[in-house]
Amino acid sequence: MKIYMIREGDHFRPLSQNDADNMRRVKEGQIIYVDYKKPRNPLFHNKFMSMVRVVYSNQEKYQTFESVLNVFKVELDHCDTIFMEDLVVKIPKSISFAAMDEIEFDAFYNRAVEFALTEFLPSVTRAELDEYVSQIASYAG
Repeated sequence: MKIYMIREGDHFRPLSQNDADNMRRVKEGQIIYVDYKKPRNPLFHNKFMSMVRVVYSNQEKYQTFESVLNVFKVELDHCDTIFMEDLVVKIPKSISFAAMDEIEFDAFYNRAVEFALTEFLPSVTRAELDEYVSQIASYAG
C-alpha cells in the first residue's frame, strides 16, 4: 500500500483524503516499515527530455531521439551489463517514475547535463544550456 505523506515539524500527515483512508487501514499500535521515496516531479522529467532533445538536434551521429537517450543511459552507467565470451552488451535501464525516485533522478539529471556539455555541446555553458532547456520545457509542458 502506498500512502503519500507530508512532513509537518516532527510528524507526517496524509497528503490527501485517499491517503488518510489508507493510513486508517494500519491498525493502531502496529509497527510498519516505511521506505522513503520522494515522488518524481513530471516537470523535471520534461526538463530532462527537453535537454536530450537539444542534444539530439545539435548532433548528427545518432539517427533517433531514442538512440541519444540510450547513449545517455549507457554512458552514465544506468544500464545492465551482460558479459558473453568476447562481447559486452549494455542494456539501458528505465528512467520511468516507477524505476527512479526524485532523488535518484536529480543525480542522474546532473550527471546527464555534465555529459551533454562535455560530449555534445562543448562550446555551451551550463547556464546557457539550463536557460535554453527551460524555455523548451516550459513550451512543451
